Amino acid sequence: YPKEEADFFRKVDSEVVEKGVPVEVPEEKVTGKDGVTRVLHVKKAPIKDEEGRVAYIVGVARDITDLKRMEKELERSREEVRRLNEGLALRLIRNSRVLTEVSKLRDELRTVADVSTGLKKILESALSSLNMEVGAVLMLDPAGRVVRPRGFQSRFEGFKLKGEYPLEGGYVELEALKRRGPLNRILRPGEPSILGARGVLCAPIYVGGEPLGLLALGSRSEQILEEGDLPILEAYCELVSVLLESERLRVTPTLEQAAVEAVERRFRLEPGFAYLILGDVDKAYEVFADQVRGGLPGLCVTRLYPPRVRRRYGMERTPIVWLNEEKVEDEQTIFSLQDLSIMISQFLESAEKAVIFIDGFEYLIVNHGFEPFIHFLQLQRSRIERTGSILIAPLIPEALEPKEAKLIEREMTTLKI
Repeated sequence: YPKEEADFFRKVDSEVVEKGVPVEVPEEKVTGKDGVTRVLHVKKAPIKDEEGRVAYIVGVARDITDLKRMEKELERSREEVRRLNEGLALRLIRNSRVLTEVSKLRDELRTVADVSTGLKKILESALSSLNMEVGAVLMLDPAGRVVRPRGFQSRFEGFKLKGEYPLEGGYVELEALKRRGPLNRILRPGEPSILGARGVLCAPIYVGGEPLGLLALGSRSEQILEEGDLPILEAYCELVSVLLESERLRVTPTLEQAAVEAVERRFRLEPGFAYLILGDVDKAYEVFADQVRGGLPGLCVTRLYPPRVRRRYGMERTPIVWLNEEKVEDEQTIFSLQDLSIMISQFLESAEKAVIFIDGFEYLIVNHGFEPFIHFLQLQRSRIERTGSILIAPLIPEALEPKEAKLIEREMTTLKI
């Protein structure tokens, strides 16, 4: 043994002899001839002669090297878990704060003047929350096989984006579109980046289940997020989706005739009422056309082909939306109750004392069910009352169950002409 270890054991032996009692050493390091240090648990006890003097010493040693190593590994694991828990707690606190900010931002976006302003707010918030330096909303043009910037914010002095980027250009950010999921990685030397970044964080933007583009964030440092932070990115992507969907559903109020040209209305309807015209669809169109020619901003939602409505009822400027499951070139179409509700809400917010016309109650009920439809109708009636606007709708009662027709009549005021 090395001298220090030998001296220690001699000291223990002397203590056993002098005191005449067992001595225990919980841990003692011993270096063998092979140079390997072991940890021993040592017990030594005296064996006395007939006169009570210590004649011999008996020692037992247990090698606890592996046990001590496992104890240290366990302690390191506990320390690592503690650090991870602290980090997780901090991330949860931060993520909770950020998601609260996202919720507030969602409310703000409902009142922004235009999409560009909304995208600027989203990008500024995302860069701050995720500690990134440059961000862009890139819109997909499948026909042209390119993406084009729609929104852009940068803390890089003098950095600008080009007008478009080809999908086959090898840009790292576009991998998010190919994989249809988030991308979070550091670029290798020489890899092209739209954002001119070293670390990128991207995710597709979906509207109606289809990818319309992507939200791309970048940093010139080699920075990527932990997996637990990706829900924050997805929350910002959802904000962009809501904003773009809102733009798609926004209809600009346009007067059929200026106030000085407006003709006197033949049908005097009270503001704040939802009117139902039973059995006579053509008369319902006449009543609506009379209101818009009389100077009220109107929105026409119809099952008829919009150009036919314009020709037949003389409405050249009034926005007409086609109730149709298919998208039709040069016509604005709508299908879901939720989208229609959003469209009407936005129109009533931007138009003063408007008149809404819906021809297609039967179509909406067949495609979406009666219960969702009646909830939709109740919501629209409340909006009409609150804004002092007018709702006009025709109904063929025979096309519905008697109970359903009666419930609709109860929600509206039947107009007898």
